[in-house]
Amino acid sequence: MPDLSSLAHWSASIKAESLSLFYASRDADVGCATRWLLEFALAYAMSPISLVPDAVPLLGYADSQILVPTLLWLARWSVPVAALVRAQERARTE
Repeated sequence: MPDLSSLAHWSASIKAESLSLFYASRDADVGCATRWLLEFALAYAMSPISLVPDAVPLLGYADSQILVPTLLWLARWSVPVAALVRAQERARTE
């Protein structure tokens, strides 16, 4: 059984990272395409609707396990460093 303190730390880090990506999408230095990618990735990650229904064998959960982390990684990679630092600082103070 996993340690509950490590799960709590992992959960808090995901919350902080999601919040910082949300704040980064609102930054003026972030381009329009990056902003759309950030908003789509966050909306798809939070949405109960999925592109591939979970009833489809092997592919049903693949979009949640592959597409969401890939979209979030790509969105985070495309944000300018200065905007990401400002967003992380704002998320830390919230």
